[in-house]
Amino acid sequence: MRTKSYYLVRTLEEHLEETEYVYGLERDAEAARRGELETKPLSDLWDELGVTAEDEHESTV
Repeated sequence: MRTKSYYLVRTLEEHLEETEYVYGLERDAEAARRGELETKPLSDLWDELGVTAEDEHESTV
């Protein structure tokens, strides 16, 4: 039989990478809101990738 702390440590280890990723996204989002990160309008990204309005409509149907 394993201790409660063993299961707690296992759970934390399993989710640590995901939690760090989420914190990184939150940090980047805050930096973007403060104007510290270069951003692009979504329409510019679509143009770069060759995505059209028809393509967008098809992906939501």
